[in-house]
Amino acid sequence: MSYFANLFETRIDLLNQSQHILVDKLTIGKAIGSLETKNGKYIVGCSMPGSQDVDFCGIQIELTNDSTKGIDLSSFTEIDFKFKTSAPISDPKMKLTFRNYNDNYSVPDDLVSQKYNSIIVTANDTRQSTVPISYLHVETWWINERKIAISDSQVDVGNVSKIDILHHDTKTGGDYIFELNALVLKGQYFSLTQLLIINSVIWILVISLLIVKQRQHLIEQATKDRLTGLTNRRGLQDWIDANHPSITNPVDFSLIYIDLDDFKKINDTYGHKVGDLLLKEFSKKTRHVLRAEQYDNVDCLFVRMSGDEFIILLKTIDIQICVKIVDDLFHELTRPIDLEDSKFSVSLSIGISTGTAISGDLKLLFEEGDMAMYLAKKTGKNQFKVYRDNIDDPFFRRKQLAREISSAIENNEFELSFMPTFHADTKRVNSVEVLLNVNNAELKKLSSTEMTDIAEEFNLINTINTWVIATTFKNLSENRKLIESLNIIFSINISTLDLQMSNTIDYISQQLYKNQIDASWIEFEISEAAGIVDQERTLQSLHQLKSMGFKLAIDNFGNGFTAFEHLSAYPIQKIKINRSFVEAIKNNDTKLMVYIAAIMDIAGAHALEVTASGVENLDQFYYLKDKGCRYVQGHLFSEPHSFQGLIKSLSGQGLSREIEV
Repeated sequence: MSYFANLFETRIDLLNQSQHILVDKLTIGKAIGSLETKNGKYIVGCSMPGSQDVDFCGIQIELTNDSTKGIDLSSFTEIDFKFKTSAPISDPKMKLTFRNYNDNYSVPDDLVSQKYNSIIVTANDTRQSTVPISYLHVETWWINERKIAISDSQVDVGNVSKIDILHHDTKTGGDYIFELNALVLKGQYFSLTQLLIINSVIWILVISLLIVKQRQHLIEQATKDRLTGLTNRRGLQDWIDANHPSITNPVDFSLIYIDLDDFKKINDTYGHKVGDLLLKEFSKKTRHVLRAEQYDNVDCLFVRMSGDEFIILLKTIDIQICVKIVDDLFHELTRPIDLEDSKFSVSLSIGISTGTAISGDLKLLFEEGDMAMYLAKKTGKNQFKVYRDNIDDPFFRRKQLAREISSAIENNEFELSFMPTFHADTKRVNSVEVLLNVNNAELKKLSSTEMTDIAEEFNLINTINTWVIATTFKNLSENRKLIESLNIIFSINISTLDLQMSNTIDYISQQLYKNQIDASWIEFEISEAAGIVDQERTLQSLHQLKSMGFKLAIDNFGNGFTAFEHLSAYPIQKIKINRSFVEAIKNNDTKLMVYIAAIMDIAGAHALEVTASGVENLDQFYYLKDKGCRYVQGHLFSEPHSFQGLIKSLSGQGLSREIEV
């Protein structure tokens, strides 16, 4: 009987190396953890400080590399796991959380936006627990913080990329140990009662056939989009791999990248139900075009990528076939679509790209199609553009530069330099600004402001800034004795978007704890317009940073209309005068120079220190010093240094140039 039960059981052993990418310790807040692997078991030792803060420790299992491309676990009904715990409290509990990504409520780069499907289990010394998937619940704090609609507040494990298992109650300080021996998801095709009825070979064959069909159905569920029935991203990769592109077997592909114009307005105006119906009707019309007799010999795949973005991937490099399909699609959509007693006119922005693949990675082909599609959208919508290497368009250029930035991140082409700031009276170094440099010919042509703007536009800025923070903290940790003796502050720029992201403060806190440095060594320079996006969130983040011991400053002060308001609202200690005012001294622009005195008066009224950057000559220096500016920075005094060059020079304070002031 157990043989038949196992035969009809579907299961995933999540601790099997083939089913996960990584198993690692997970610490949040001030928890310290270590991971040990022993005979297929994962043992996490945690040291908890014992506080009311958000401190957690346990294990995280990464199922996929990409949080947007998780695993569909909705077909499983039970969680079967075996574990041991040891804790300084009675009746310890463990929280098991399935992190799910869905375009309705998740953002690709924001891990906290993934849905928290959780269950709390009371742990005995040794325990084998079987919990129905239906016992999971969505975390209330997540629903409230993310302002999730009722329709998205239900348990969803259709796209899980991470599984967290954390000690639930850690307010009592001490050592917590968690040993995970097994974690298996189970599903049952048939009940045991049905299996007992089977008493002949014919029935066994019939049921075996049903099993095969059910497995095919599960595979189809994993590779098909639920709403439209189209192939999804996973199915797309399977199709590409099935063509076996390689150096010895290059395969020609063409890509038609489709985006529905103004789809968000339809969703916002008529609701998601109508939006979903529109996507289904569009998919139906596109399939109708592709099934035309003239395309019988065209090997292609129609895919829903996400939201209102679709692609048609063709196994040909003939651009004319792509153009003909696009023309037919535009013609098909000339007639409005009838939905819910309303007529909807659908227009498309389409990009076309072609290329020859020698591997299953078509990243470049997709980037080029995506760029051409965005160009079509930015230049009027309801049209198509074909990717060309020499295409001349400002947006296209920014998109190419964004790709260069992404490549620079992947290839470790970024490096840091350090620009000293001097006390105007003593000429001693007071602080050092952390600057970002890149060893990339195209990106070197950009100013720091231009590169920052592009990185923010294409959601790359957080990756860059987290690298800057981690690298700076690591450098300071490795030279802590010298830094402590010199009493010098390191200033790091933090972007507008960083202050709006919920995981920024947690990341900074983790890096601070990891590197064991003093927060007072760090000053974060914030753009004065940072609060405009979400003033309340910005203030919350700034107060959290200040409470952790970091110093805060407003960068480029005087460049925005809300700057004076920020002086009262922000918990800052310093302002940095906008370079345009310092440049005005050089150009003898008296209209702008007047503002320097005003800024100094305002800073004095708020008991704020003032730094002027971009000081290049003695006239600028004398003028600023005469107006009471205490700190100066610029090429008049020093060039930027590498970290090792900075450390060497700081040891002897040999940074300032010999000038008569």
